[in-house]
Amino acid sequence: MTPDLIILAQITKQYQMGAVQIPVLQGIDLRIHQNDFIAIMGPSGSGKSTLLHIIGCLDRPTSGTYLLEGKSMPDVSDKESSRIRATHIGFVFQKFNLIPTLNVMENVELPFLYADIDVEIAKKQASEAIHRVGLTDRIYHKPSELSGGEMQRAAIARAVAIRPKIILADEPTGNLDSKTGREILRLFEEFHSHGAAIIMVTHDKEVASFAKTIIYLKDGKIEDKIS
Repeated sequence: MTPDLIILAQITKQYQMGAVQIPVLQGIDLRIHQNDFIAIMGPSGSGKSTLLHIIGCLDRPTSGTYLLEGKSMPDVSDKESSRIRATHIGFVFQKFNLIPTLNVMENVELPFLYADIDVEIAKKQASEAIHRVGLTDRIYHKPSELSGGEMQRAAIARAVAIRPKIILADEPTGNLDSKTGREILRLFEEFHSHGAAIIMVTHDKEVASFAKTIIYLKDGKIEDKIS
């Protein structure tokens, strides 16, 4: 049986708004294995992005257990959390989050600033990632010179250049037309076939259908899980 890559047990998240505590996640239990492809769906405010941010170590749970390869993530320092993000986790966002003053190569190389990897190896891996997403001829173009689909491809190259075990995607096709969105999803399928675990937040049923497992959140709880 495939070992657990991630274990979430009774994860809660609350935000303080003045004197009021706002519950966002309420007792999430989830196990994620290497090479899983999971879509997280649910209405606005159900906690989808918050859950993704906790899995990606961009936020910490209020309570509960989060183990990543057996390591308790809420207990690690901010510095160690940054190192884990730089070496284990690739992020793809709806708004691309590319640095406008940097070209494609420079954007893709950014995660290596936080990883202890030789500069020449980093450049080689960045170049290979750019080639894999079909942007070799756009390598020195800045985001303003790219189409929406090309910007998302650059964002995916940046996410996979570090060769992460986990790719997290938050509405990755939300700003794209349907044809370009399907091309992006086929890239995710390719990276999944090479062993990466993919966790994707989406509101689109067609997008979710590319995943092997669909998790439905409602009011901060897992309402259903379909494999």
